[in-house]
Amino acid sequence: MTEQAKTHINHIDIEMDRDTLAILITVFEKMIEDADMIDFDRMDLSDFSEFEELTNKFKEIYARDQNPATIRLSFNEWVTYDGYVDHADDIELTAEEKNTMDSMYSQNAEIYRQNIAPKGP
Repeated sequence: MTEQAKTHINHIDIEMDRDTLAILITVFEKMIEDADMIDFDRMDLSDFSEFEELTNKFKEIYARDQNPATIRLSFNEWVTYDGYVDHADDIELTAEEKNTMDSMYSQNAEIYRQNIAPKGP
C-alpha cells in the first residue's frame, strides 16, 4: 500500500463569499422543495436527510455574517455537498444560479483531484 493510499481525509475547508453562499442556499432550498425533480436513480447521492442537515449547516454559517466564510466539511458532508451540487441542474435555475453552481462543480472537481483522487504509485 502506498503512502497516498493510507491518507485519510477528515475534513475539507471551502471558502465562499456571502453572495455565493446565499445562492447555494437558495438552490439547495429549491432542491428540497422540489425533491421530486431530483434524479435519485443516480448512484452518487447521499441520503436526502443528510442533504437537508447540510443545507441547515450552510444557513447557520450564513447567519454568522462572515465574508468570506470558511466552511469546514467532514469528508461525508463534502461528498453530500458535491453530489447535490452536481444534481443542481435537475431543477430549474436562473442564469446566475446556474453559473454559480457550474463554478462550484468545477471547484469541487479540483478539490477531488487535489485531495481525494487516487494518485499514481
